[in-house]
Parts: sequence; structure tokens; C-alpha cells
Amino acid sequence: MTKSPTTPLSEIKRTGPTYVIVTQHLREQILAGKWAPNTQIPSIKELSRMLGTNFGTTYKAITPLVKEGLLLRVQGSGTFVVDRSDQTNGQVATASPDLSHSVADTAENHVFRPAVPYTATGRALRAAVYYSQDPVRNSDRFLQDALRDHLRQELSSAGIEMELLVDSRNESEQTTLFPALQAAVEKGEISSVICPSVTATAFRTLQNLSIPITGLYPIPTRNWVAIHNNLFEVAVADLHNRGATSIAVLSHIVNDGLVERGPHNRAPEGLLENSFYVRFQKAVERDGLACTRCSIHAPPEPNLLDLERFAYSRFKQLWNSKERPEGIIIYSDAIARGAVMAMLELGVKVPEEAKIVIHHTSEVDFICPLELTFLEFSVKSLAEAFLNQIHRQMRAEPTPPLHVPIVSLKR
Repeated sequence: MTKSPTTPLSEIKRTGPTYVIVTQHLREQILAGKWAPNTQIPSIKELSRMLGTNFGTTYKAITPLVKEGLLLRVQGSGTFVVDRSDQTNGQVATASPDLSHSVADTAENHVFRPAVPYTATGRALRAAVYYSQDPVRNSDRFLQDALRDHLRQELSSAGIEMELLVDSRNESEQTTLFPALQAAVEKGEISSVICPSVTATAFRTLQNLSIPITGLYPIPTRNWVAIHNNLFEVAVADLHNRGATSIAVLSHIVNDGLVERGPHNRAPEGLLENSFYVRFQKAVERDGLACTRCSIHAPPEPNLLDLERFAYSRFKQLWNSKERPEGIIIYSDAIARGAVMAMLELGVKVPEEAKIVIHHTSEVDFICPLELTFLEFSVKSLAEAFLNQIHRQMRAEPTPPLHVPIVSLKR
């Protein structure tokens, strides 16, 4: 551990909140080179003693320096000064001029590397993969299972250990940070957090974490990643080009626009306009179709165990109804399985009798003997987008929201 040149707070001639004064002072020590790169700074307890502050104030003061990329907390080892000269040839790091918000930049052009060399810590970094919903019962479980496998592979290839944290509390109880996650952060046991599935309530509690964080969230948010924003843009256009004038969506996502609800059953700000249902409406209106002839069909309470059964029965109802839609969009891998079983039983002739677009996660096994149009999505690209967001935060680079789109349309 490096010796600290820190001056007691009583000798620092500044005004303002105590933690701000401490942050400014420590930043100056680092930028002046008084703490050498790749060396460990004193513990929060020791720094508090040197500065004459309490533990909470010192911890709060260090947090901005972690977010700025000047310091890095490493699981089980402590906090280290980041060597920024290797990243910038001796210059202060700035935003990359070719920063892209697309999956192409995310998936192909960036290799994740730890901000602190392993030789400085003697230990591997560790990322927490946090679920605020049980992944086993997640309504998009097939995608989540494949994503978890790819996350493990991507993290392992970067020399990062993965720790799975599952929050079993009800959403109404998630108004405070998950205790196991909070303890791991405070003890320095994890260096970043990835949230493949998060409720709106838990999302709010994660915003004040002092370490790099990313995950899936439908509202475009700094540090976070969204998927399938172009699902309906691609699917509706394809069906419209093939002559469909009425379209139904068969999905596991509820159609009231409140996929996730905040406290007191209110939709979080920004969620409604980014909801599954609203995006469908916009795509339909853009292609000149009447919303009255287009609809979303979803179970009232999505449950993985019932989704295939729901899709099977609802597709049969749609097919046998007097107002059978000319085009059908089928979303999520579990829904697709039930719908295809219904098509086979009914003897649906595709594409002669039905124009159907079906979502498929490339890494999820799915045998389909019908000639359907597939919207292909890759969880490998999503895993790489997560690591790219963590990478940028560790490098103190801008982290605008990223979108991993539907990457191909296959027939």
C-alpha cells in the first residue's frame, strides 16, 4: 500500500461540503502524481483517520474519483490508482472521436481490458451479474439463459470472474439496494455490475453505485443497453411490403405499455413512450395501417411455464376468428414454440395462407419445419455491448445508451 501524502482536512483552506473538499483534494494528489499509478491507496478507515473525517464522508468523496476513472475498486484487494498513461500515451483520456451508439462499434471494435493490470492487484477482477427477478422464472428465459452463458465466456476471456446475485424480493420491497450487492460493493469484492434483467424499482436503487454498472433497460439511459427497439420497424415494414393490411402481435409482453411499474403502480418516467405497445403503434402508423385492425395479444401475467400453452391456444383462436389478421408477428422464443405447434396442428400453409414474422435468438436451439420469416437477434452482441459499457466507464469515456438491434431478416 502506498504512503499517503494526504493533508488533514483542518489544514485544507477550502469552503463547501466536506466530501466535495475531500474529493477535490484527493483528485489533486492523484493528478499531481503524489500517488503513483497502479498502487493501492489507504483504506477508507485509514484515509478517514488521516483526513480527520468519518467513514461515510470519505467513502462518498472517493466515489466520484472511481466514476472518473482515476481510481478503481478491486474485489478483495482494495482501491488502486489507475495508470492512464498506457491508455492515452501520457495524455488525459478523452472521448473517442469515432464513438458509435450502434452494435457494430460495440461488438466488433472494442476489446475489454481491465483498467488496473492484474500484476498490481495479484487477483482477478470480479463482476456481479445481478437479477432483480428470478432468471429461472423469467418470461424471456431462453434468451436470458443463452445470455448468461455468453456473459460468462466474455468475462472469462477478459480475466474477470463472474458472481451471480439473484434478488428474491418482491418489486415493492426493492426500494433499497439488494443487501448482498451492497455488501459486496462496500467490501470491494466486485469491480462492476451487469443487470440482464431489472425491475424499474430496483433500477432506481442502482443509480448511486460507485462502480461501473450496465444492463438491460427499455428507456435510453447512460451506461445502459436497450434491445429490439427496431423490432416493429423491421417486422411491420416486411409484412406491409408483402401486402398485409392487418397485423397481430403474439407476445409475452403485456400490452398496456407498463411492462415494468414503479412505486404505487405508476409507470416510470420515460417508460410509456418507449414501451413495446407504443413502438408497435408507431410502426403501424408509419406504414399507413389502421391501429384498429392491429392488436397485441399477451397473457395477463407472463409466466415461462405457461407461455407455450398460451401461444398455442391464442394462435388457434386468431386463426379461427372471423377477423383473422393478414400478418402475425411472434415475439420471444417461448411464444414461438407454442405458436409453431399450433400452426403444425392446424396445417397452416406458409406463406400462402399466412404472412408471419417470428423472433429468434440465434444462440437458442429452435427446430422449425415451416418456411417462416425470422428476425434474428444475437445475445453474443448483447454480452459484448455490456462489456463495452463497463470498459468505457473504467476508461472514464462517455457512455451513451447503446442499442443492440435485430441484426438480420431471414427467410
